[in-house]
Amino acid sequence: MNSRLAAIAASLVACLLILLWYQSGTTETKQPAALIPVRIADTGTSPPGLLLQLAVHQGLFEAEGLRPVIITQFAHGAANIEAVLRGDADIATASEVPVMRAGLQEKSISVLATIGRGDRHLAVVARKDRGIATLADLSGKTLGVTIGSNAEYFFDSLLASKGQKDKTLRKVHTLPRDMARTLAAGGVDAIVSWFPNWKHAEEALGDNAVTYFGDGIYTVFFNLISTHEFIGRNPDVVSRLLRVFIRAEKYANAHPQETKTLLKTVFQLSEVVADEVFANYALQVWIGQEFLIALEDEAQRAITKGLTKQTEIPNYLNLVHLDSLKKVSPEAVSIIH
Repeated sequence: MNSRLAAIAASLVACLLILLWYQSGTTETKQPAALIPVRIADTGTSPPGLLLQLAVHQGLFEAEGLRPVIITQFAHGAANIEAVLRGDADIATASEVPVMRAGLQEKSISVLATIGRGDRHLAVVARKDRGIATLADLSGKTLGVTIGSNAEYFFDSLLASKGQKDKTLRKVHTLPRDMARTLAAGGVDAIVSWFPNWKHAEEALGDNAVTYFGDGIYTVFFNLISTHEFIGRNPDVVSRLLRVFIRAEKYANAHPQETKTLLKTVFQLSEVVADEVFANYALQVWIGQEFLIALEDEAQRAITKGLTKQTEIPNYLNLVHLDSLKKVSPEAVSIIH
């Protein structure tokens, strides 16, 4: 009897050991879930989009199960949006001006969120030695500008606010990265661009530079944009993406010095300039009524100036996707709908 009990006990112990070995083996060989790639078209040259660089730098995409594929081959936000519409990217970053124009052109895009905004984002830098002391002196001169960008819109609005026209001024399409070099070499008399391009141009000219900001004329709203189709097929990815940027916003608020250091490194700024720039931009994930108002105001100016064949302001609420952000962070949505 004792030998029989001993045999049973031995068998039970053996089974238990086998079970423990199997569980241990499966635990050790279990593979982590694969990261979902998200292709993001971003110029990498716009400080109000700093939350993207911050999220990449801090590994926040991976924390939400995503793998960022950053596409930086395009010169400005309008080109980023076109990449999304072609299917070459899933997400685009762009200011509100390309969104405004997309609405006038009836393009099928959706804004997921604004991730940054600021006032002194755009500026005109001109050469004093070309006889330029005021905006009126730009008459008959050449202007380096990225055609189709918010910089072109800003310049037209700036002149209009002064009651001036640019009929004798010649616009020369200039890539953002070439602004400072082209102006310093005398290829154009002035440039208009976003930070840090205008700052580099100003520094290149030194005392020969004169700069115009147009305070109160323009506020940039920097956005995450996709298509209705991508959002409809990938609602979970969109929610994860928004959580990534909300994580980045929280990090920026909790670690302002580290965030400013990243800004300084990414855009190659001095400590003094980095302080000025950091104070100028609000890094926040939201969708607000101010964004819609800006789109409508800019569309009205485009219609009034004859820059579009459209005669009525589109309903820009149709270009804003609210559901995902409301689900992830309801307090971030302050738009009337």
